[in-house]
Amino acid sequence: MEMMKEMNIAQKLTFIKSTKNELIQSPEEKYRKIKDLITFCSDPRDIDIVMKALNALCDVFCDILPGYRIRE
Repeated sequence: MEMMKEMNIAQKLTFIKSTKNELIQSPEEKYRKIKDLITFCSDPRDIDIVMKALNALCDVFCDILPGYRIRE
């Protein structure tokens, strides 16, 4: 949360985009970074950042979830 307060809008957008790309490229290794995107979803000051973070999460989930099987 502290990291988010120190960043300006351009840095936040860059961070969201790079985190999304890292997650899509190697979800098994970078799955902990989902928490970072979720943190940006609760930014009360900037709705644009929230929408970008939600969009990035949707892209990540749509990309990685079809590859996982649900076992009985």
